[in-house]
Amino acid sequence: MAYSNKRRRAAGRPLAIETKRLRANRSRPAPAASAASVPVRDREQEPAAAPAEPPAAPAEPSAAPAKATPAAGFPIVAVAASAGGLDAFKKFLAALPADSGMAFVLIPHLDPRHESMMVELLAKQTQMPVREARHRTPLRPNHVYVIPPNRYLAVKRRTLVLSAPPPQRGAETAIDFALCSVAEDQGEAAVGIILSGTGSHGTLGVK
Repeated sequence: MAYSNKRRRAAGRPLAIETKRLRANRSRPAPAASAASVPVRDREQEPAAAPAEPPAAPAEPSAAPAKATPAAGFPIVAVAASAGGLDAFKKFLAALPADSGMAFVLIPHLDPRHESMMVELLAKQTQMPVREARHRTPLRPNHVYVIPPNRYLAVKRRTLVLSAPPPQRGAETAIDFALCSVAEDQGEAAVGIILSGTGSHGTLGVK
């Protein structure tokens, strides 16, 4: 009888152990479900990604360099006259606009022994400033410059250069000298005008 009870007790141990294990498993929390196992309908709806911004427009090319101002490229007009030059100069200036954008250099045939009244007389014929040429004076557009007596006039880099007449003039005159100087300084942009003359005055300069 005692043997039978021991067997019953021994036989009942596994059941108790299994029961405890089952209870322990039930008391443990269930593992969290992974995001992959959650149904699509239960997942939180994520906002749609914003559309990508369009690529930036290419930078515009830099502006073209500014063109030279009119004051930097104005024409220089050399106007010569000998016999009857004063009346010819008056008519010439009276017919010009005051804003032509040109600089005018007048080379009259003057008596080297007397002062000239050419500037005062011509200033009454135009609204442009009329000045006696001075050594190293920069030329300006819409201005008139008159060579003084007993001087040779040249233009170098748009600047007036005065000098004494050479001892031996030969066939070249102050008119020829000035016209050749303007042509050398300005090239094809030079303008030479002879209003009146005697003999061969100016013929060398206009070639």
